[in-house]
Amino acid sequence: GSMLMAQADMPRLVVPAPAASAVREVTDSFQPAGAQRRPFHVYLPQGARTSLPVVVFANATNPDFSTWPPYQDWARLVTTRGFAGVLYPGPGFNSGRTGAENVTAAVADLDSVVATLRRRGGPMKLDLDRLVIWAGSGQTWTGTPFALEGKRPGISGYVLYYGGGGVTNP
Repeated sequence: GSMLMAQADMPRLVVPAPAASAVREVTDSFQPAGAQRRPFHVYLPQGARTSLPVVVFANATNPDFSTWPPYQDWARLVTTRGFAGVLYPGPGFNSGRTGAENVTAAVADLDSVVATLRRRGGPMKLDLDRLVIWAGSGQTWTGTPFALEGKRPGISGYVLYYGGGGVTNP
C-alpha cells in the first residue's frame, strides 16, 4: 500500500535513463550461507555482443532496490555505457546483531551475489574480472570493506556515493 505509493513517488534521475525497451532484465537468485534464497536482477543493454563489465549496487538494508525507481534508473543508466547493472535485496538490519555483525552479513550477501554471477554470468556475457561496486549512504558500510579489502579478484572500481565504511588493511 503506502510503501508502494511512496516508491512510485520517488524522484527520477535528472539524466534520463534509457527506455525499458533498450534494456533487457534477467532475474536469478542467490543464497548466502544460512540465509534465505533471494532474487537479484541483472540489467543488460539490448543486443550486447561483447563481454560486459558489471556494476553491482551494494545493499545492506533489505529493500529490493530493483523496486526503487532511482536504483532502477541507475542500473539502466550504466547499460548505456556498456555495463551490466545488478540490483538485489540486502539482508536487512537486525537489531539483535551488533553493527559489525550486520556488516558481516551484508558483505556475505554481496559475496554470494558476485559468486552466483561468476557461476552463471556466461550466457549474459558478464565479465566479473571487470567488477565495479557502487554504494551510497548506509550501503557504503558494506561496499567499502567489500571493494577495498583487497581479498576479492576482479574489482576494477568502487563508487562511494557519500558515506563511509571501515577497512582494516586497504
